[in-house]
Amino acid sequence: MYSIEWQKRGLPHAHILIWLKEKLRPSQIHDIISAEIPDPEQDKELYDTIVRNVIHIPCGARNSISPCMKEGKCTKKFLNQHNDNDYALYRRRAPEDGGRKFTIKFRSGAFETLELLAGLSRIRPFYVKCLMPTLMSEGEANPVNEVQTFQAGRYVSSNEAAWRLLDFPLHERHPTVTHLAVHLENGERVYFTKRNFQESIASPPKTTLTAFFQRCQTAPFAKTLLYSEFPRYYTWNTSRKEWKRRIQGAPVANWPSVKSSDALGRVYTVHVTNFECFCLRLLLHHVRCPTGYKDLKVVNGQVCATYREACEALHLLKNDNHWDETMEEAVQCQSPAKIRDLYATLISSCRLSNAHELWDKYKEYMAEDILRRLQQTHANMTYNEHIYNEALGKIEDKVMPMVGKKLSDFGMISPQQTTEKELSDEIIRETNYDIPALQQQVAEFVPRLLPEQKRVFDKVLGQIESGNGALFFLDAPGGTGKTFLLNLLLAQVRQDKNIAVAVASYGIAATLLSRGRTAHSVLKLPLNLAQQESPICNFSKNSARGIMLR
Repeated sequence: MYSIEWQKRGLPHAHILIWLKEKLRPSQIHDIISAEIPDPEQDKELYDTIVRNVIHIPCGARNSISPCMKEGKCTKKFLNQHNDNDYALYRRRAPEDGGRKFTIKFRSGAFETLELLAGLSRIRPFYVKCLMPTLMSEGEANPVNEVQTFQAGRYVSSNEAAWRLLDFPLHERHPTVTHLAVHLENGERVYFTKRNFQESIASPPKTTLTAFFQRCQTAPFAKTLLYSEFPRYYTWNTSRKEWKRRIQGAPVANWPSVKSSDALGRVYTVHVTNFECFCLRLLLHHVRCPTGYKDLKVVNGQVCATYREACEALHLLKNDNHWDETMEEAVQCQSPAKIRDLYATLISSCRLSNAHELWDKYKEYMAEDILRRLQQTHANMTYNEHIYNEALGKIEDKVMPMVGKKLSDFGMISPQQTTEKELSDEIIRETNYDIPALQQQVAEFVPRLLPEQKRVFDKVLGQIESGNGALFFLDAPGGTGKTFLLNLLLAQVRQDKNIAVAVASYGIAATLLSRGRTAHSVLKLPLNLAQQESPICNFSKNSARGIMLR
């Protein structure tokens, strides 16, 4: 691809970017790109061109009045020695090492440079050559419109004017790249309105993938192709949603009337968290002539249950040795909770090929704290499926906020989130207090209550003992003991092993209360509470959280 620009003096300037079909090896760089003066005996024409046009005139201490000098430094950064930001540092040998030198003549002219790109930072300017207007706040005086300023101060030289009048191209990319859809069965995107809802659901529009399957069923030549190779021989008709054989192009040997082009097909990227679709995309790059989704699951005549199993049978997934070593190192020095966090991260982001195998190997380390907790009341307790299920539940609770998926989406067995298990955790959390310390607190501070505080204290306790619900609003100036009174009420309820949940609107207020938490945490309030018309807490009344609150 290339992009045409104009220098300050109006000369056209082309940035050309070429992707190599085969990777350039480090040993081949100096055969293609040279930063040295060529041999005049081997290539006199190239030597003359280089010394006439491409040599930077002396600057620096030797020529402080050079046009490139500013504040004692070369504005062209000559000699370019940096190799960061994807710049390659090319070989420049001294004469004694095989290099060459010549007498410099003070001339200037057009030049070309060739550079190897080792990364993406130098490629981005090809795609990001645009001018954005400055966004100003309402009411701001003298807003600056960058587009208008650019247009008002722009100078169009005669060269650029002629280029545009003759309609020469300013930007071009070759060859054509066709983006190919990838989705699970019945997972294509459908756009509909109230009028065409039923029609869209009954017969969803074809995608490049489903149309590819249909072509493989009827066209003999299509049966020889991979999905990514299809755009080379077929064009996608957007209006009719079908692949049409190319009319123009080079003839294909042994296939009359089949034409080929240099078009490229690029299948859309699928994140590893959507692992089944990720495996489907992997199979599309290796399986020829699939007439449907089921064909992609057939390996050596056997039908696999999932795309993941098909990839494993074809050895398309890498092993997890690296992550196995990571887990092995973690179990030696990390707590079970930290090991579960690491495992949840590996599942969510690191493309494990067999997450279940890694779980089987380290599940005892990830459930050790659960076993130890239960052994406090059941001394003979050993590892069992209930303990592993609770550990899996904690891992799934970590994975869900990360990627919004359950463990079953990664080839694992989803834990059974039983009410008994969840209820046990909720109740233990709200009754696990130092009872003697609470009793001492109540005995020491209740007699110190002021008359108004004592009246509130007795009123609230009376409603609790009667079992009748009530709502109280406590209002007093700052520093008069509201927090003191609230913490004492919490201690009074908790010393009898009853549940008292301390909830505040924001984090700072919550820290002032004993075991205080925010309302969003306890009641699972929606984060966009103010924007929802009918906000609903994210748990049911019969869930563990609901039962605990009741």
